[in-house]
Amino acid sequence: MWAASTADRVVTILVEILGSCAREIAAAPATKMSALGADSLDVVEIEMACEDAFGFRFATDDGFPSDPTFRQVVELVDAECAASREQVAL
Repeated sequence: MWAASTADRVVTILVEILGSCAREIAAAPATKMSALGADSLDVVEIEMACEDAFGFRFATDDGFPSDPTFRQVVELVDAECAASREQVAL
C-alpha cells in the first residue's frame, strides 16, 4: 500500500501532463498510462515531473517502465523516496 499523499501528488502530475480526470486515474490504479492517452514522450515527462516533485532521480539500473500503471508509478516514487531517506540517514 502506498502513502495517500504520494498518490495525490502523482495524480496531480498525471492530470497536468495527460489532462486525464483525477477520479479516472485513482479509480483504476492498474490502468496503463497508454490507456490514459500517454505516449512515450508523456511517460518521460511523467518520470521527470515525479523526480522534480519528490526531489530525487530514479535509479538508472532499474529504469522507469515504458508503460507503467498508476500503481507502479506511485510504488516507484515511494521506493525511491525511502531509498533517498535511507541514504541520508547513513
